[in-house]
Order: sequence, then C-alpha cells, then structure tokens
Amino acid sequence: MMGIIISGFPGIGKTTMSEKYPNEVIDMESSDYKWVYFDEEILYQDPELIKGTENRVLNPNWPNNYLEAILLNVQQDKYVLIVQGEDIRNLLDAKQIDYLLAFPSIQCKSEYVERYRARRNNENLLIK
Repeated sequence: MMGIIISGFPGIGKTTMSEKYPNEVIDMESSDYKWVYFDEEILYQDPELIKGTENRVLNPNWPNNYLEAILLNVQQDKYVLIVQGEDIRNLLDAKQIDYLLAFPSIQCKSEYVERYRARRNNENLLIK
C-alpha cells in the first residue's frame, strides 16, 4: 500500500498535523529542496522566519529533487504533506501520480494573513 500525497496551501496546518501525528504524517518543507542560501547561518534560524527571504537563489535541482523525495516518502504508507506549488503539481500530473489539494476558502484570507504573522513569516510571504 502507498501513502497519500496532500498538496497544502501555506498555513493550512501541514506542520501542525505532522506534529500531532508523527507516526502517520510527513511534512515535506519545500524550502530545504527549493533554495540555496547565500548565508549558511540562515539555515539555523526558525524555518518560518526564512520563508520569503531574498538572501537565496533557486536550487538548480528544483523541482526534481523535491519530487524524488516525495516519491520516496509516499512509499512509507504515510500521509505526505507537500507544498502547494504549481511546478510540483505539474510534475505529479505528468507522471500520473494522484494527490489531494487542501486550500482555504477565499473568505479566510484575513485569517491566513494573521496566521502568517503569528508564526513570524517573512513579510514577503504575506498575501496582500
């Protein structure tokens, strides 16, 4: 049996779910795969603080490196929570890999902006 991939909008509760159910859920933070940081010290900061930082460049292996990790993790028969990125979803679609989408209602926009602020995300990440 294979796990289930869930592509979740930022702030939807991926990290919370993985912390609450660590034996059943894997939260695949995409930043570790997508970016190469100019300053290695940034890697030791709270991951929420570095989201949206401009002190980085795109990893040349993105998005294939992330897809490979997703496919390895889904073999563990767990829920695999991934970023809500169109590039990743396009790769999954091209390989005919099933996944679920989790996203909030547009009416929740202000709630999500407050969630991002509460978890101290970089202001560049906030939805205006």
